[in-house]
Amino acid sequence: MVKKIMKLVIVESPSKAKTIQKYLGPEYKVVASGGHVCDLPKKSLGIDIKNNFKPEYTYTDKKKKDLLNQFKELSKKATEIYIATDPDREGEAIGWHIASYLDILDHENRISFDEISKKSVTKAIETPQNINMNLVNAQQARRVIDRLVGYKVSPILSRKIKSGLSGGRVQSAVLKMIVDKEQEIKDFKPEEYWQIFAFLTDNSKKTIKATYYGSIEKRIKIENEETAKRLEQECKNSTWSVFEVKKSETIQKPYAPFSTSTMQQDASIKLGMSSSASMRIAQQLYEGFDIEGLGHIALVTYIRTDSVRISPEFQQETKKFILEKYGNNYVPSKFNIYKNKSSSQDAHEAIRPIFLEITPDSIKDKVSNQQYRLYKLIYDRYLASQMSEARFNSINIDILAKSVSSEHLFKLSEKENIFDGHLIVYSNNNTDDVDNTGTSDLSNLKTGDVLLLNKVTKEQKFTQPPARYTEASLIKAMEDNRIGRPSTYATIISVLLNRKYMEKEKRILKPTQLGELVNQFMIEHFTDIVDINFTAKVEDRLDEIEQGLVWHDVLHSFYPKFIKDVDAASKTDKIHIEDEVSEQICEKCGANMVVKDGRFGKFLACPNYPQCKNIKSIIDPVGICPDCGGTILQKRTRTGKIFYGCSNYPKCQFATWNKPAPILCPKCNSPMTISDGKNSEIYVCTKGTCKHRIVSNNK
Repeated sequence: MVKKIMKLVIVESPSKAKTIQKYLGPEYKVVASGGHVCDLPKKSLGIDIKNNFKPEYTYTDKKKKDLLNQFKELSKKATEIYIATDPDREGEAIGWHIASYLDILDHENRISFDEISKKSVTKAIETPQNINMNLVNAQQARRVIDRLVGYKVSPILSRKIKSGLSGGRVQSAVLKMIVDKEQEIKDFKPEEYWQIFAFLTDNSKKTIKATYYGSIEKRIKIENEETAKRLEQECKNSTWSVFEVKKSETIQKPYAPFSTSTMQQDASIKLGMSSSASMRIAQQLYEGFDIEGLGHIALVTYIRTDSVRISPEFQQETKKFILEKYGNNYVPSKFNIYKNKSSSQDAHEAIRPIFLEITPDSIKDKVSNQQYRLYKLIYDRYLASQMSEARFNSINIDILAKSVSSEHLFKLSEKENIFDGHLIVYSNNNTDDVDNTGTSDLSNLKTGDVLLLNKVTKEQKFTQPPARYTEASLIKAMEDNRIGRPSTYATIISVLLNRKYMEKEKRILKPTQLGELVNQFMIEHFTDIVDINFTAKVEDRLDEIEQGLVWHDVLHSFYPKFIKDVDAASKTDKIHIEDEVSEQICEKCGANMVVKDGRFGKFLACPNYPQCKNIKSIIDPVGICPDCGGTILQKRTRTGKIFYGCSNYPKCQFATWNKPAPILCPKCNSPMTISDGKNSEIYVCTKGTCKHRIVSNNK
């Protein structure tokens, strides 16, 4: 008989396993599956359509089969077995596959927790449950639908447009959003308008700047220069006085703690992190890692959540922390409760720190810079969400310019912060945090005060086209349109970039020619797949499966029309893509070379291939070499990573990973490189003992 000697806990991540092992001690054995152990086969559809869409699961690789066998051997020695995969659909499905292999499906052995702390893990072990088959079935339905779309649509795109293309369910809807935005910009027709400003002297001899509004009754838009000139002249011939002063105290409530999507948005806007980078680092903060003085420890709660809920117990703990650190004024009279979106599953808490006493500054020199910055963002946002509202004194002043023949109303306002509240910890740095439109203290102005006119100016303006998406605004749009789930946003964006359906230029996302062609083909032949409402409805049906809807029914309602569209699209003609012709002449045959896309970006190729196989790199000079005066070129390593090196290599060995700045350091005369700031470029000295920084407005 096999001696049972320990309790077995199976998680997904090795880092997570290490953290939990520390909390549970030697009587437990914590092992990791490394994610999915079974999935649909890579080289075939893997779905028995005639047999109620039954998935045909296989082991993802031989190592996974060996790993499951190891789990099997360990399970024979275990007194208890706990499945502790991630607390979401994917985690439930992974747990189901493992439990099936170990033949323990009918046991209460599923445990889950939103945070990897000793208290949370211990509590979960005390209350094990059965695998939630509704969650498993929702994951299966999503996986089968996406496999059907991917395996049926992608080959058609590859045959009809270009080899190697893909047409996923969610990515196609997001691509349409990107292309539609670009079309809006192309169709946009700017409209002219004018603004008029009055510079006035108040009774304290200070200058104030007021903006033209219209009449007392309504706002008036100035549409042309002729009207602007007339109003300017009428204002110059007017007497000026304060028509009305409105004073009030306004408040600004704190932002809700982070959900997955808002964390990705803020990390993009404030930290310049891509969605994939922020999710990768957040995963590290959730799973845990070694921190000097703390050991192996996790810092934040589960990072895949659409909820802004906080447990009352942790709110109480936070209240005590704020009281001790900031004082009673910063503690709200009652807990701040935030409303989830109607589409929120609310399965988990918001993203928050696990230990308030582990402040970002206390670990700043013990973790990587990216880990510190994201942890600080999460920590500060959460702490501020539990603090008092900020208060402002707001003054809105109406000024009347009156003459014998005309009356014109101007406005100005000022907002003064009288209590910082949550802003002491976290601010979005927007104009709605502090809004000082005026140029002087307006508190002394009273109704009836006479003002002296210094000058009137007018400015021509034009309405601006809609802005292209950034990663942050695209994630918000996906969430607003209920396309995909927050945990998939980073993957969707990465796929569209990697497939070259869109490109990223200084945080701005725009479709490529290839992306527009694929989108047009999908619109013509797969209207449901690219329809935003259809994609949102699929997510709703998946939510219904979680509540007990039979998952096969969703497939039966989806498949008939879809396969009919597939058959029709298969019979269409191949689309010819014209190559972009360059001015570079092929020295072998004299033809104008064309631009091609390769694994590592664009390159020049002879159009007479295969008779002429000449190819060239596209050389983009980016600066002057600080060592020899040669040209700095953008280059790539063998693995495709971009770096910058001198054109005189190997005579000149100058090379850098960061783009060189156009100037030398004014302090030490060393080369400088360019880093992206939020609204500017930052030049950083490369000399380790200097590190001088200059903010440039070239962006």
